[in-house]
Amino acid sequence: MPVEAKEKPILFSGPMIRAILDGRKCQTRRVVKPKHPNGVITGPSAEPNGAIESWGGGGWGVKGRTPVGVEVRDCPYGKPGDHLWVRETAEAYHIPHLLTGEPTEAVGARYVADGEPVLTQYGNLDIAWWYSRPTCPAIHMFHNYSRITLEVTDVRVQRLQDISEEDARAEGISAESASQFVGHGHPIDDTAWIIAYADLWNHINGKKYPWKSNVWVWAISFKRVK
Repeated sequence: MPVEAKEKPILFSGPMIRAILDGRKCQTRRVVKPKHPNGVITGPSAEPNGAIESWGGGGWGVKGRTPVGVEVRDCPYGKPGDHLWVRETAEAYHIPHLLTGEPTEAVGARYVADGEPVLTQYGNLDIAWWYSRPTCPAIHMFHNYSRITLEVTDVRVQRLQDISEEDARAEGISAESASQFVGHGHPIDDTAWIIAYADLWNHINGKKYPWKSNVWVWAISFKRVK
C-alpha cells in the first residue's frame, strides 16, 4: 500500500521565490538543528538510506549540542515524495461591500516577490476599488494563500561549505550574482558561484549561522508541482 505524501510548510525570501518561479532554484539548504545533548558528527554511515551520519562526543552546534542518530526520516522538511507548500510575504485583497464600502471576503492575494501590483479586474471592479490587508510576513501565511507547492526529490546532510558549483547554481544563484565576485574581464569560475552563494547565505543566516561556522545542513532537492 503506497504511503501518502505529507505536506509541510517552508519559508522562502522574495528573491528565492523569484528564482523558483523562474526555474533557477531546485535546492535549498537548512541548518540541522540539535535534538539531543553531547554529540558531534564524526563521519558518514555506511548503511544505505539509514543513518546519514554517525555521532560522537563533543561540543558543536547551538550551545554545544547536536542531534544524535540523524536519518533521512528526521529531516523536518520531509523525505522524497513529500510536498512543501511555500510561505511567502503577501497581502490579501477584499472586495468592498456595495452598500457599506467595508471589505468583504478575501478574493485573492498580491505576492510581494512579484513587485508592484498589476491592475486586474474582478467582475466589473478593478483593483483600485479593492481593499487590502497590511502585508503579512511569510511566517504567518495561511496554506490557502500559498501559490507554490514543491515535491522533495532528495535529502542529504553535509557541511555548508561542501556545496559544489553545480549545487550553488541549483540554489538559484544567477550568472549576474556570480559575476560580482570575479575580476573585470575574467570568466565566471566554480569559485565565483560558491562565493555568491556564501554571500547569499550570510545575508539570510549570517547572524546566527555565518558561512564561516560551516554548520551541518539539510541539502534538500525539489521540483515544482504547483
